Amino acid sequence: MGIGQGALDDIIELATKKTPLLAGTTLAGNGHFQFELANGDAALRAARALLHESAESVWATTKAGTPLSLGARARIRAAAVWATNRATEVVASAYRAGGGSSIYAASPLQRRLRDVNALTQHFLVRNDTLTTAGAILAGQDISVMVF
Repeated sequence: MGIGQGALDDIIELATKKTPLLAGTTLAGNGHFQFELANGDAALRAARALLHESAESVWATTKAGTPLSLGARARIRAAAVWATNRATEVVASAYRAGGGSSIYAASPLQRRLRDVNALTQHFLVRNDTLTTAGAILAGQDISVMVF
């Protein structure tokens, strides 16, 4: 969520200063940019809310001394993957909006794009985890060592 929020902050700052080639206004004045920005902001807030709800549920269960069920673990893992995917989409959208300014090594958007894509490779938030979580939610037996 932090990488995604940072990308939104970076592109907002850039958008107020950058006037794309052949554009009559700054990037911030572009309707498509405004749509993408609002969509990214909503996606991050939804992902953050899902993670908070999931963490609160797990906390309440463990605080009560009840072991987490396989279904509860599947739901929190699915939430983590889903939130990571939303953050990755937000960063990619911000990177694209930055145009040529994003490609340089000094660009925070370039670094955020690299960092968020590296994160997606972690076994806890890889898309394969959704398949396993879905199998659990569907009542199927799973044969993974860690879940």
